[in-house]
Amino acid sequence: MLKALHDPEKDAMNDLAPLSLQTETSMQLHPHLMILLKSSWLLLLFRFEKECDSTSFVSHQTLQVSRPFNEQFKPEIIHEYNDPFQVDWKHEPFPDNTCLTGEKALRISDPQALSYTVRWPINGHNFNSKDYPSVQMILDDIETIISIVLEEKLNIKRREFKNFSVMLVIPDVYDRVYVREFVNIILVSLGFKQICVQQESLATKYGAGISNACVVDIGAVKSSIACVDEGLVIADSRMSLNMGGDDITEFLYVLLERISFPYRDINLARWDDWLVMEDLKSRLCTLAEGDVALNLYDFIVQRYGHPTEKYGL
Repeated sequence: MLKALHDPEKDAMNDLAPLSLQTETSMQLHPHLMILLKSSWLLLLFRFEKECDSTSFVSHQTLQVSRPFNEQFKPEIIHEYNDPFQVDWKHEPFPDNTCLTGEKALRISDPQALSYTVRWPINGHNFNSKDYPSVQMILDDIETIISIVLEEKLNIKRREFKNFSVMLVIPDVYDRVYVREFVNIILVSLGFKQICVQQESLATKYGAGISNACVVDIGAVKSSIACVDEGLVIADSRMSLNMGGDDITEFLYVLLERISFPYRDINLARWDDWLVMEDLKSRLCTLAEGDVALNLYDFIVQRYGHPTEKYGL
C-alpha cells in the first residue's frame, strides 16, 4: 500500500537533500554512503510493510476465531445459594432525609422508584455543574460526603473536627473559585483547625520521597502532566487533557461490540454494567507485547432482580 503512494528511492533522496545542501560548500556526500543510506531506507520500508501485513493478518485471524465463539456463547447461571459474588442491594424505602454515600449509593436497586438521585459533585478537576441546578447544592453535597465518610470510616465525630488539621490537595491547573469554596467548606462549614493547600504533583513528589519528578496523573475524565523541580511545580510544564480512563472504557466497549460481545444487554448508563467493562479493561488492556494474544476471559454480570451470570469472552 505504501509503494502505491510513495517511491522509496525518491523519498530517500528527498530526505537526504537537506544534508546534501548543508555539506555542498564544504564536502560532498560519499557515493558509498549515499548507497548505504538509500538501502537502509528501503530496508526500513520493507520492515514497516512486513509488520503492517503481519498485524493485519493477526487482526483478521482474531476476528475469524473470536466472533463465532462470542456469538454462540451462553452464560452460566449462578443461583443465589451458590453465589459467592452476591450483592446486598438496597431495595427498601429509607427514612426521610437519609443520605447515602460511596458504595451504598451505588447499590440502590432503583433510585427513581425509591425517590433518590445519584450524583457526583466533582467531575475531573472542578465542580460537576452539569448535574446540579446550583453551586450551593454542590457545596452542600461535598460537605455531607466529607462529614459522613469521616464519621463512618475514621470514627471522627463532627464536633471533634476542631481538633484536626487538613491537607487539601488541589489540581496543578486549578480554578481559584474551586479552591476558595473548598477552603470555605473545610474551615467555616466543617470547622477544622487549620488547612495546608498543596498542588497534587508536589504532594505526589513528597509522598514518593524524591526531589525532581515528572508526574502523570491519569484520572477518570482528565489526565494531567506536570514537572516538579526542587519543590516547585514548573508552570510552563503543566498540561491538562480532557481524556482519561472513562474514554478507554467506552472505546473498549466499541471494540468488543465489533467481535459480538456475548453480554447483549449491556448498557454503560447502568452503573453495574459500567463496572463489568471496568473489570474487563483492567485485565484486557495492556502495553506488554507478550500479553497481546487470543486468550479466554470470563466475567460476572450482577443486576438487581436477575440471577448472577458468568460469561466467557
